[in-house]
Amino acid sequence: MTRISALAAALALAAAPLAAQPRLQLISHAYDNPNAAINAYYPELSADGQWVSFSSTASGFVAPGVDGFFGADVFVYDVFCRRTEIASLTWDGKAPNNSSGGSVGRSSISGDGRYVAFASRASNLVYGDNDSNGHTDVFLLDRHRAVGDPQRIRRVSAARAAGSDGPSDEPSISADGRYLAFQSAANNLVANDNSGTNVFVYDVQADSLALVSRDRDGKPAEGQYPRIDAQGRRLAFRSGALNLIAEDIVWSTTPHVYLRDLGTGSNQLVDRRSDGQIPTQGATDVDAISGDGRYVSFRSSAPDLTGSASPLTPQIFVRDTVAGTLEMITINPGNAPAPYQSRWSALDHDGRHVAFSSPSQGPWSPAGLYRRDRSNGATELLSPGHQDGSPQDSSYASISADGLRTAFVSGYGRLIPGVNAPAIFLADLRSSVPPRYCPR
Repeated sequence: MTRISALAAALALAAAPLAAQPRLQLISHAYDNPNAAINAYYPELSADGQWVSFSSTASGFVAPGVDGFFGADVFVYDVFCRRTEIASLTWDGKAPNNSSGGSVGRSSISGDGRYVAFASRASNLVYGDNDSNGHTDVFLLDRHRAVGDPQRIRRVSAARAAGSDGPSDEPSISADGRYLAFQSAANNLVANDNSGTNVFVYDVQADSLALVSRDRDGKPAEGQYPRIDAQGRRLAFRSGALNLIAEDIVWSTTPHVYLRDLGTGSNQLVDRRSDGQIPTQGATDVDAISGDGRYVSFRSSAPDLTGSASPLTPQIFVRDTVAGTLEMITINPGNAPAPYQSRWSALDHDGRHVAFSSPSQGPWSPAGLYRRDRSNGATELLSPGHQDGSPQDSSYASISADGLRTAFVSGYGRLIPGVNAPAIFLADLRSSVPPRYCPR
């Protein structure tokens, strides 16, 4: 495979057949004004590319009189019809009594945009729910149920007999909305749990909750930042536990990344060296799992992942968990690690495309958003400035199942003429956009 670095994206594009420039669309804009940017963060794009959930502390996204909490709220944006709704309202459409999303965790959206999962400190979101635990909880919104339907929103991080005794956040939902993974420091969500922060999976259809971050003996183990695949069968997460796999892990200052098969109950070490050895250092982040559950992207500065004798700046890697191979995404044309750190990667359904943020030239240059095609090594810049085509500061990528649309945050707002504020954008590489009827 030809390997091309994000740091040399401009040279790569000059050498490879040129793809169409991405069409850029402002996502976080003022009500009825698609050119007025409003600051927002943590975009999550649905698998079909039609919906974006995000968080913001700003106002002005929706029609006057439709108010959320005076703080952070979670929103859902219709990419085609270019309009926004507040997801973090109460079951009957009233303002919540505390913040949602934002500092209490990113949101997650199902493949068709029907379900939105988010963390919230509000205690009045759910019909008849006496939520008095004083902690952040994870909620699931069914957007197909009408406002005022008692089943429109539910709290999933609730103990069966009483309120949870710790905070829950970092939701990740399967494509059909049936399975919802999240992390929680509560020790009373299931029986016999006293192991700190764990990863749980809630089965919406069965209304059941299971602790899934378990060691090789099946006992609860510490785990964070779950990422569930489209089918709800495999789950990537990060853990500092030393006994999740058959081999003992040597303690390091950074945890490792694992893949959990929810059917067999087995764990696989993701940030393992290509020769099968366990690296001496763990991973910085677990970023994404492909929709088919085969590939996991993560960030690590472990030098022995690449055979390097010197420390790395954090790089993006992708593990093929079926073939057992490891690929560094952020490498230069000479197959050497990129000299500046990259982060915030995202994977499409089959793991072919990886979107990520990386500095283009030096430590003080803007971190542009790139998409790498793992099948041929081609790398494209998704965040070109409208004045000179240079990379614009971009982060928090979320990619559609087909790999052709990517939502991200830009801190400069120089991507679209006339838009000069930090906001959420969508880069669309489709050759054409199919028409859709938008009812008023």
